[in-house]
Amino acid sequence: MVTIDAILQKSQVLSIPTPSWLGDNPSIQVSRANQLLGTWDALTKYRKKNYHNYGKQSGMESWQAHHIFEDRELDYLGVREKFPPKSECLCVLIPQPAHVRINSIFIQHTRRHRNVSGILEGYRFAHSVLGDYTGAKSDSVAQELDQIIRAAFHCAGLIK
Repeated sequence: MVTIDAILQKSQVLSIPTPSWLGDNPSIQVSRANQLLGTWDALTKYRKKNYHNYGKQSGMESWQAHHIFEDRELDYLGVREKFPPKSECLCVLIPQPAHVRINSIFIQHTRRHRNVSGILEGYRFAHSVLGDYTGAKSDSVAQELDQIIRAAFHCAGLIK
């Protein structure tokens, strides 16, 4: 089984030590580019607990847990069984408008490309349009997400 810990260790994106404000959320990690990483379940609970920062605005969720790699692509690549259930796969907390935008890019791209290099290219492009919503320096967010996906695909035996 490809675990979150294995992916994050291989990707080398984590901020060490974990910030004290995450003390009561041991299943959520902070990356060097200030991204919140964890399972869908953990990030959803965190968002609800910290509703004043991540709750609804104008009737819509302002932040959402985004699966860094999707079941659809894992199915295309024949490695779905190597990963945990969707609710336990690695996610990042991102602004809702960014979530809508990158998901539309993923869907369009993976309809055309169902191989490792094409899927990696689609992820790289989608993450490049996210911007630096964390306050990190330019391109840090996209670079980290690319490192995470490459680490996950490496752990699954898809790339070297």
